[in-house]
Amino acid sequence: YFVTPLFQIIKTNTNLPNMLDRIESADNYVSYASQPLNTTNQSRTPLSPGPLDLQEPELSLPCEKDPSGNRISVNTMTELLDGKYDTHFLVFDCRYKYEYTGGHIKGAINITTKETLMKLLFTKGYLLNDQGFVTALKQNPEEVLASLDKFKDEKIDEDNWNPPILIFHCEFSQKRGPRAWKAARNQDRELNVDPIQFNKLYYKDMYVLEKGYSQFVKQE
Repeated sequence: YFVTPLFQIIKTNTNLPNMLDRIESADNYVSYASQPLNTTNQSRTPLSPGPLDLQEPELSLPCEKDPSGNRISVNTMTELLDGKYDTHFLVFDCRYKYEYTGGHIKGAINITTKETLMKLLFTKGYLLNDQGFVTALKQNPEEVLASLDKFKDEKIDEDNWNPPILIFHCEFSQKRGPRAWKAARNQDRELNVDPIQFNKLYYKDMYVLEKGYSQFVKQE
């Protein structure tokens, strides 16, 4: 899964679309930009964690448990993409849009605000039980996220709930990715306060990609 960094592609090949065609036909998991990058700063509400910090539930992927987000390795991420684990999952890329546009894990969803994340996972979370919606979300994340308000708000039906594994990351998974993980976990705790079922959660399997996208590209 070797990937040529974007700056090398631009530097060594002036015919960028043709080079991109070769990258897309290769068996790797990174999508590259075909348009110039927009490096202007974009305003957003920071993804900030809440007050809760409780013991984590049992998890299905090998990971290093951490209060800032259970860490999975790039190898585990690759195995997940390869279909080694019989499960469905979502990858949330918490970098700025111009970083995401420059290159990202295939199928990753660019989430830069807490409001969008909470809406997708909880206010409209029931949609993640719809395979058609999930497929569209992975293929056209920006368009689907922009249309979320067209769907009704509805509580997740726990009796028919098959939650996806959630993986968060940013460039190095030091701040933005872990903050998004924490924000999602805290909101899940607040919505599922139960004195009997301590680890009652909508999304038990949540992880942070160790060392982020930068390490993923290096190893791929």
